[in-house]
Amino acid sequence: MSPRFAFDVTPAATELRLLEDSEQAMPVDLWAVRAPDALLRGVDLVRSLEGIDKAVVVDDAVLIEHEVVAGLSAREAALLGFPPPAEAIARLQSTGLITRPDYKVTLSWVRPTGQAIAGAERTGAWLRVAGSWHRLPEPLFGIAEAIDSLAAVPANDVGGRMRALARLRAALPPADAGTPVMVEGALGTMTIAVAGAFSLDLKGEGLNARLVPILHREGAEDDTPLLPPEEQRAFADTRFYAFAEVRSVYQVAPGHYVALSPHLQKALGVVRRAHAAPVQTKRRLMQSPRAFLREALGDEADGVVLERVFRETPGYADRVIGLGLWQPRVLPWITIAATDWFGPEAGTPAPAGGLVVGDQRVALPPDQAQELARRIEEAIARDEPTVLLHSGAEDVAVPATIETLARLRDLAEARR
Repeated sequence: MSPRFAFDVTPAATELRLLEDSEQAMPVDLWAVRAPDALLRGVDLVRSLEGIDKAVVVDDAVLIEHEVVAGLSAREAALLGFPPPAEAIARLQSTGLITRPDYKVTLSWVRPTGQAIAGAERTGAWLRVAGSWHRLPEPLFGIAEAIDSLAAVPANDVGGRMRALARLRAALPPADAGTPVMVEGALGTMTIAVAGAFSLDLKGEGLNARLVPILHREGAEDDTPLLPPEEQRAFADTRFYAFAEVRSVYQVAPGHYVALSPHLQKALGVVRRAHAAPVQTKRRLMQSPRAFLREALGDEADGVVLERVFRETPGYADRVIGLGLWQPRVLPWITIAATDWFGPEAGTPAPAGGLVVGDQRVALPPDQAQELARRIEEAIARDEPTVLLHSGAEDVAVPATIETLARLRDLAEARR
């Protein structure tokens, strides 16, 4: 028998081997040398998958990720000796109410004629039917994986279920795409948006001022709100304040839901509590949202997450400026002297440094920085927005915020 590719399927990966005439597996490092011309294009494909860390050599086999196997074109799959795609249609059926613990989505496989495929079993990107393996291409593999993820969510985790359902909905092709997928039940008509970030607005005046969270998709490159205007209004004006605690899921229209990521749910819990506080607290939140969240969340705060969870959109900036709440950004700066290989001389002054307030650079020796921190703490306690600092021929208004105190701590750390 001529040399040929052969494969085995495991839950972790597809194991590809090149068998010699004797049906013994050829060492992988000899494939490019001893494989016949007819198999060299397949060898090149395997090498390219190794190069992008989508395949790994283990003993006499190459292990290929199931996601990669599913994404191969029919021509690429044939180069590796894989059989044609399964002639199967994914049938999805949802039962129960989406917000109830007993809600579930089941997946079964049927033939194009509608007849059920008896005994079909899936392992990764493969469907085993009557003892033979058939490849599951995308999007069938992605749909099957999404359903497995949904099934793994605890029954009482409504937010986790909705986020998993959103991933499943994203994996489903459009109804007119001609993809072999049948969707039955409410799953076919529902819309689920997942919010991972927010911006803020403040509506009304005085005691009637109300914080308005505007939802965004986490990691989105633009500032377009996640929800259409009508659903955003339903969320902010009705749903968000209808409950004492922030929920993981809100229905914003019939069949339309928004699910909050866990870190966004925590952050909006701070907003929800600030809404019940005096108007000065609301204005302080609007003035410096990240610092306010960091202070409110304490040990639960994650600096990286806080940078992502709040979006400083143009609309937010315009609103803050219009309310007279704008404060210049504060950053630390320090000038590091050139390295002295013989050690510092006695009396060498501390490196120059200070704060950048807006577009102004303010020099602050260590003792003045400590004094400024003390004054800012006192100003925060008195709810004063700024502290005047004499710099050269003018006074600089330094924002009296938790964020400024953090920048002063950064400056002190840099000087050590």
